[in-house]
Amino acid sequence: MDSLGAKNPDNGIPPTDSDLRRQYLAERDVSCPGCGYNLRGLAAGACPECNQDLELGIKLASPRIGRLVAALTGLAVGAGGSGAVLAIQVALTIFWGGWGPIGFFLIPVLWAIPHGVCLVWLSSRPGRIWFRARTGRVQGAVITASWTASAGFVLAFTWYLLAL
Repeated sequence: MDSLGAKNPDNGIPPTDSDLRRQYLAERDVSCPGCGYNLRGLAAGACPECNQDLELGIKLASPRIGRLVAALTGLAVGAGGSGAVLAIQVALTIFWGGWGPIGFFLIPVLWAIPHGVCLVWLSSRPGRIWFRARTGRVQGAVITASWTASAGFVLAFTWYLLAL
């Protein structure tokens, strides 16, 4: 075999994954992604240092995840902020007894649940695939919506507190 992916000239059989991995590592200094061990010349299918299985693959040279991170951060701020307010309200209720005004519980719940559901879905594989397949305009709308909804929680809860 004289190049990666070429058939073996002796028998015409395509090389196996282990043949390709062995050929790739024969003369290259490549670090194990798990522990950093230099894999040059490795013939086995696992790192000798950390014993994790290795496979040869293709990756993006520079994955573009900035917009996804911006959308996830907006959702996390909304879910985390409203969840924290809800947790504080529950703790105050437990320690000082009695239920406070319903808005103290209802507003954080109404924001935490949809933010949390959207956050979990968008961070899942199908959610990431869906997001990356959208145009820049749609991605921008998702980012704007996630941050606007987070700001909406702050405004709604502040308005409710001021109205008491």
